[in-house]
Amino acid sequence: MKSILITLPSGKQIDIYKDKTVIGRNKTNTIVVSAKYVSGTHCALNKKGNSFFIEDLNSSNGTFINGKRIDKPTKLHNNDTISLGQKAVAFQFRSYSAALKNALEFVRKPRTIMLAAVGLVLVAGILAYIFIIKDWGKIDVRKALTRLQSAYGGNIFPDDPEILSALDSTISAQKQDPSYSETLEKRARYEDVIERIFSENNIQLDFSYIAWVESHYDPYAFNRRSGAGGMWQLMPATARQYGLRVDRSVDERLDPEKSTRAAALYFKDLISVFGKDSFLLVLAAYNAGDYTILYSLKQIKDPVKDRTFWYLYKNDLIPEETKQYVLKILALIILTHI
Repeated sequence: MKSILITLPSGKQIDIYKDKTVIGRNKTNTIVVSAKYVSGTHCALNKKGNSFFIEDLNSSNGTFINGKRIDKPTKLHNNDTISLGQKAVAFQFRSYSAALKNALEFVRKPRTIMLAAVGLVLVAGILAYIFIIKDWGKIDVRKALTRLQSAYGGNIFPDDPEILSALDSTISAQKQDPSYSETLEKRARYEDVIERIFSENNIQLDFSYIAWVESHYDPYAFNRRSGAGGMWQLMPATARQYGLRVDRSVDERLDPEKSTRAAALYFKDLISVFGKDSFLLVLAAYNAGDYTILYSLKQIKDPVKDRTFWYLYKNDLIPEETKQYVLKILALIILTHI
């Protein structure tokens, strides 16, 4: 088992193999990070068998995994993003076996690729019948998909059986969620405010479903573990960056209108980075962080053809949590437009 840390956004790789790897500003640490917001001994990676666990060493600004602050040893998973505080250095954790590496080399051989392509065509035909022709008719999503493709381009929803199956399952799960009807009512309560502010900032209303997944449109939602707050679950540093007051006496993230204005400005910045047609990439960046998605995009072989969320999804270049996050938002958009 080989494990590495990738410094974001530079892509520099650091092998981790010791039973304990300490990260911080002190020169005696295993990995030295000379950054203002990093503590002397900030955090440690502890190896247990083939797994790594990360723990915060009482740092001043905290250790975050995929944007969530940790308060106890936490197991690392492939593609997890580690942030030392909210403004300091970030790493991506990667772990893979030698067997996997050999397998990847094998499938790159021309003969293997040709045989795999033939097999995939046959499997795709079977799955297309099972998931699209036979079962997909259970929920009529054509109108919603046509609208999404018109707004964001054909790559918003490729004709892929695996993706269709995953979205179908997510739609069913959301439809059966006991909180669905209640959240739909809360959405109606704040929809006028959100639509007005988004319209003023030229932001598509589809981005409003982020608040559904983040907080179920609860303006007073607060995550004690990560420190995120409000309807849009903004972190304190992000909220302040976009003009909100967050201190011991006032937290404007809990104000629906002010927090929505801050979220709209944040979306504008993300759209400027990922492009006006990159709706799904912006959703992924809101969940995983823009550094993570930017680094993942560097891994694609054909940046003209494959610069899409679905390429990252199919090639496991983003955390599983982010995959499910985007699927859930797509499912909710479809459900509320049929």
